[in-house]
Amino acid sequence: MVSISRAPTTLAPDNVGYIVVDELPRELVGDLADAGVSEDDLRELAGRDGVIRGADELDNLFARIDEPQRALAVVRGRSLFDALAAQVERNRIRAGEEGGKRFLHDPVLRAVLEGGPSLGRNGAPESVFRVEQALADLGLLSSESVDGDFDAHTLRAVERFQIEAELAVSGRIDAPTLGALVALSPAPGARLVRRPEYARLEADDRLAITVVLGAEDRTFTRLSAEAALVDGLLDRGFERVSRHDTARLDALGVGGVDPHIDIWTSGATHLFVAMPGASMAERSVTSQVAERSNAVLFAGRRFTVGEHQRPSAGLRAGGLDRPNRQGPDYQLFCLSGCTEFEGAVRERLLHRTHVDTDLFSTDEGAPEASRAEHALGFLDVIRAKGSTDDLRRVIGDRPATERGFLSNRSNQAEVV
Repeated sequence: MVSISRAPTTLAPDNVGYIVVDELPRELVGDLADAGVSEDDLRELAGRDGVIRGADELDNLFARIDEPQRALAVVRGRSLFDALAAQVERNRIRAGEEGGKRFLHDPVLRAVLEGGPSLGRNGAPESVFRVEQALADLGLLSSESVDGDFDAHTLRAVERFQIEAELAVSGRIDAPTLGALVALSPAPGARLVRRPEYARLEADDRLAITVVLGAEDRTFTRLSAEAALVDGLLDRGFERVSRHDTARLDALGVGGVDPHIDIWTSGATHLFVAMPGASMAERSVTSQVAERSNAVLFAGRRFTVGEHQRPSAGLRAGGLDRPNRQGPDYQLFCLSGCTEFEGAVRERLLHRTHVDTDLFSTDEGAPEASRAEHALGFLDVIRAKGSTDDLRRVIGDRPATERGFLSNRSNQAEVV
C-alpha cells in the first residue's frame, strides 16, 4: 500500500500537517476525481470546517486512493501521493511559522504532541498559560482568564475549540487538539479577527437576508419593535416593495412570496422581513423563506426557523436535506434573545448535511425592547462586512456563542 507517512503529522509544532480542501489546486482536485475521489468526497472527509487534519482524517482520504488498482496511480504524469504530500508539507511549514512558535520550546507540550499524557487540571502552569493565550487570541477565552490555571473557564474554552475543530470533546489538551491549535492559532503577538464568509454570502452578486422578530413576544412589544424596524430600514435607504408589484417581484427573483413576508430592497440587498405570530402557518412560512436566504437575523423569544423539521436532523431535514435543493450552501445566522430554545437551535443549525453554518447567538435573553435594535445592528455589520467583534458590540455586554467561524478563509490575524 502506498501512502504518505503520517507519523510526523502531529509530532512537533513545526511539523503539523493538514489539507485545506478549498486551497487544493483545481488540477489536483481533477486528478483525485480521475482516481475515484470526487470533490464531494473531499468535502465529506473534511467536514464543516473544510480541513482534513490528523491521522484519522488523512487515513480516510488515503484509503480511498490506496486500493490495489490505484496504489501506484499516476494521473497525468505525477503521483497523487506526491502532490498531496506537498500540500501537507506546505501547511506544516505554515503552521510552524505561525501558531507553532507559541509551543516550540515547551517540553511538556512537545511531549503531548508526541502522544504523551494530555494536559488538563493541575497541568504545568507555564504550559497551560501558553495554551490559554492561544485560545484567547482565537477569541475563545477572555484575556482575564489567561493565568496558567486550568480552571472551568479554560475547560469551556478547550471544549469550544474542540467543537470548532471537529475533534472529540474531552476538555483536555491531547495530541490531536494541540495539533489543531498549532494549525489554527495566529503567530505570537497576534489575534485572529473572525469574519463571516462574505464571498460566499454574495456568491450570486445578490444578498438575500431574512429578518425575523420572533413569535411569543407581547403584542404591544411586537408592534413597537415592528415600528422601530421599519423606521430603521427607511433610515438606511431600504424601500418596501408592494406585494401587488408582481413585475418587480419577479425581476428581483422573489415572486410568489407569502403575504406574511414583507420585502425590502436596497441595491443588491433584499430583505425578507417577518414578524410571525403564534400560528404554525406563519412560523412555517418564515422558516421556508429563511432556508433560501444567505443570512438570517433573528431577535425574539421563540426561534421560528426550522421548527417544522425534526430538530435532531437539522434545518434541512428529511426531504429538504438534498444537495440539489434550491438555496445557499453557506448561511450566516445571527440570533438574539432566544435563550429558551438555544440548545435546539444549535442542533438544528449545526448538524446539516449539505450546508455550512456560521452561528452567532446570545447565551442569555435580551430585552424585548432591543429586538429591532439588534436586528438592525446585525444588518449594519453584514453590509459593512464586519467581524464577529462587531457583532458582539451589537449586543453589548451580553455573552455570546460563535460557532463555525474559526476556519473561515476570510479571517485575518492582526497584531495585538
